[in-house]
Amino acid sequence: MEIHISYINTFFNQQPDATLIEEFAFLENRIKGKIAISTSKSILEFDVVIPLSFPLGNEQSCIKFVCEDLKGYPHINLDLSICLHSIPSANFQERFENEFNTLREWIKDFYIDEKTEEHYYYLNVPYERNPFTLLFNDAYFNPKKNERGYFEYSDFSLLTLINHIGIIQKIHNVNLQWSKNIKELPKLEGIWIYIEKEPVVQRRQIVESWSELGKYLTQDNYSFIFNEYLANTKRKEQKRFMFLLVGYKIIQKGKGENHWDLIVIDLQDVPPIEKKYEKQIGNIYQSKNKKILWHKTSNVSYNRFFGRGKLSDKITEKNILLIGTGAIGSNIAKILTRGGAKNLTLIDFDTVETGNVCRSEFNISHTLFNKADILKYELLQISPHININNINHIDKRLPNSTGFEEVKKYLSQFDIIFDCSTDNEISLMLDKMQFRSIIFCIFITNKARELLCLTGNEITETSYAIVKSIYSENQPITFYEGAGCQYPTFEASYVDIHSLVLYAFRNIDYCLDKEITPRNFIIKTNAKADSFSLNLFNFQEFIQGEADLRIIISQEVIDEITQLSLKYYPNEFGGILIGYFMSNGKNVIITQIITPSKYNIGKLHFERFGDNINELLIELHKNTNGEFVYVGEWHTHPNSSPHYSSTDFNAMKNIAEDKNIHTNNPILLINGFNKNNHNLQFYVYKNTKLYPYEKI
Repeated sequence: MEIHISYINTFFNQQPDATLIEEFAFLENRIKGKIAISTSKSILEFDVVIPLSFPLGNEQSCIKFVCEDLKGYPHINLDLSICLHSIPSANFQERFENEFNTLREWIKDFYIDEKTEEHYYYLNVPYERNPFTLLFNDAYFNPKKNERGYFEYSDFSLLTLINHIGIIQKIHNVNLQWSKNIKELPKLEGIWIYIEKEPVVQRRQIVESWSELGKYLTQDNYSFIFNEYLANTKRKEQKRFMFLLVGYKIIQKGKGENHWDLIVIDLQDVPPIEKKYEKQIGNIYQSKNKKILWHKTSNVSYNRFFGRGKLSDKITEKNILLIGTGAIGSNIAKILTRGGAKNLTLIDFDTVETGNVCRSEFNISHTLFNKADILKYELLQISPHININNINHIDKRLPNSTGFEEVKKYLSQFDIIFDCSTDNEISLMLDKMQFRSIIFCIFITNKARELLCLTGNEITETSYAIVKSIYSENQPITFYEGAGCQYPTFEASYVDIHSLVLYAFRNIDYCLDKEITPRNFIIKTNAKADSFSLNLFNFQEFIQGEADLRIIISQEVIDEITQLSLKYYPNEFGGILIGYFMSNGKNVIITQIITPSKYNIGKLHFERFGDNINELLIELHKNTNGEFVYVGEWHTHPNSSPHYSSTDFNAMKNIAEDKNIHTNNPILLINGFNKNNHNLQFYVYKNTKLYPYEKI
């Protein structure tokens, strides 16, 4: 400590622009001293306080340079210290010199040159301890100087259960733009005056007494405040406080806007204004020398509230339905709300159980409340800009059943539907309704190994096929028996779910923002001995228009084909395609490939031998009850196009005619590639022809 003190005193004695007024010493558990700095305008005297934590620092532990002559200048704290941000260093002397040089820069910029900044800095306001905070947004009216009136506000604590938060609903008969849920809150009344100019003592320092505020008030304003004070004290519903908004114009990035500061007047105290009567003049009002009770305000207009980041307008401006508000759904609900969504409807029949709390967005205090009801309450505490409806159930209907058209009409109002219910009956109903809306069905496999996001109008069968293919490769399906839950549930932690859902939603947001057609995708966890990662694979789709056929294949399978192509380059290579035929017989999901253990390859030929392939097909048939089958062949054309040869055509013809293979319309995939580019082309053999598919 003595070494540091000696260094500081020596340092200031050596500075040409600084004088040591009081030597530094260890006082009150800090290093304290006083210096003077000569400038071209005047000499500035600073009380200097260095905390014990220095050179490590934050807002509380940086060096404080306090100068009373700088009151009201930019970046001056309420204790008259300067808010400096120097370059950090663990070395005491280096950090000290950085702090002093940053002080010099501030003096030059803001004291000598009186630099103005494009970004508006709010006035220095000495708020009361535990202040009330009143929220407002840009009200589109232009009050005149000295105009006054009434405003309505609501007690936001009815939603937050936290005291001292309010939200302005109406001012000057202009309704502020909030969600319908906020507008439904009970209203209280306050008064406002518009003084046009900032109410300052000097520069950025706001007035602190009613007598200082007096120079900004007219006699009419005085009279208005005084009479409202009296009226409030005489009301039956006795209030403790009266709210007074003081409005003025500020310039933010070259544009003018109105700002409002809040004065709270204690109705159980003597009034801050007194009235006198003079025969020649009449009533005269003047301020008492009483302290102003400043409380906080905050402009939370939509663009300002979400100015640090939001989801794409392609999501936030849409009417969104979220079905299922459990571990995944509640997570998505908060992502949407914090991302700026404006219209959200929640559907869930279930209640919160204690077992839900560890991995969802619920608390123990929510136990036994309906999930949708309590989540609505939680979301309204996050954003005042989101309109939320909640429904405790949805009638599941199929075509030609009673009520189907009514349910379809209701659901068709939504632009985006997130189905997180893991209810196959709901996904089947949505498939049958054939919406134009964008539908995302999101679910997680056991132990959070994968997250699947499926879209389109064949979600039920697609999800069934993909999940079956996953578990045919991995461990059998196991579940965790949830306490108080009649159904078993998948096993996964909050971190597991949150990381997967965030990654998935980032992809959804990106695609919609860039107007990319949403695709099915899967996110797989990749846990290694020394690392963990998430890998996202889109499902590519190919259509054959003439035959009305469709192929769905994971990017992961495509990547495997391209890697094998390069591995055996410059020779040809190939194998067979395994997949799942949907019930319509027209669409197939290719879930994996199988390669032969014995083959004959060259630059212009590939021949496989089937011993190991036949064994694997028999095992696959057994494990999947015959649901996953042989669907066709694939091979490569190195340094060539993916166009089929006569040999390829004859091979597919023979497969179609082979009664032991049981497929009349085999699929052929050819990868025409070189080391830098892959061109995959699907064909289907039908009616003695090979029909090409097109990628969509």
